[in-house]
Amino acid sequence: LRAGVVGHPIGHTLSPIIFKFLSQNLGNLKLNYEAFDITTTEFAVFFNSLKSDKEFCGLNVTLPYKEKLLDFLDEISPEAKIIGAVNVVKFSEGKALGFNSDVAGIVDSLIDNNIDLSGQSVLLIGAGGVARAAAYAVAQLGASKIVLVNRDKLRAQKLAAEFSLKLNESRFVGFGIEQDLRAENFRLIIQATSVGMNCHLVSKETQEVKSSQFYDRIFENIQPRLGFAFDLIYRPENTAFLECARKNAYKAISGSSMLLAQALNTWELWFGPISNKSEIKKMLGEYMRAHLTEPI
Repeated sequence: LRAGVVGHPIGHTLSPIIFKFLSQNLGNLKLNYEAFDITTTEFAVFFNSLKSDKEFCGLNVTLPYKEKLLDFLDEISPEAKIIGAVNVVKFSEGKALGFNSDVAGIVDSLIDNNIDLSGQSVLLIGAGGVARAAAYAVAQLGASKIVLVNRDKLRAQKLAAEFSLKLNESRFVGFGIEQDLRAENFRLIIQATSVGMNCHLVSKETQEVKSSQFYDRIFENIQPRLGFAFDLIYRPENTAFLECARKNAYKAISGSSMLLAQALNTWELWFGPISNKSEIKKMLGEYMRAHLTEPI
């Protein structure tokens, strides 16, 4: 069987390492997993060729195709429709079925850390594709109020208005990053922007200073609480956001937990349930840390 990940550029992906491990440790399935760097002009021909390939069973999707892919699919899962993005495709009987594993990755990570969001308030930093998945995930876990903050205040307000209609059992509000939120009691803060991600375009020192300044501004407007802070970035594992969170008495959760949960969810979408899931997740985490020169 064949599977792969598509994006442009694609050099940063860890998916081939992850799925090599899974294919070696989950039964006798031999999976040939490839990374495809495909330009936007080539994408339609590339994707249609996969649909007609009976050996090709699944595709992971990264930037810039998560939203564009919707037009190429035969069926889309309910959560992917609401979020407006697909990052996993299953090919079955000549059809392409689209899913969003960001949701399962976030939900599983929160459950693994015993975080109960029923009736709780959540602060979500960001208003892009991953933030949309995070908003959906915490609403599914019963959060009563979800506060979206973003550098572009209008974007946060538009997303809050959209999700208030789609997921009306939770209350959504949108603000700019200067908003005074000290009256709120956040059980969980989720960082869903690219601020703090390893970036080769600027020096590490410059990136760290900018990240710290960005998050210091947010935490200045939040009352320190005994809550949780979850960064969806997984490289570096210890981010400026998590450092700020610890200084403000929040328990830190790195994005590596989401990365591993996403991979296992993708495998289950393609091949069915994993019986020893928690054991495999632990083994996968140890494998990734042992085989990467730069920590996840």
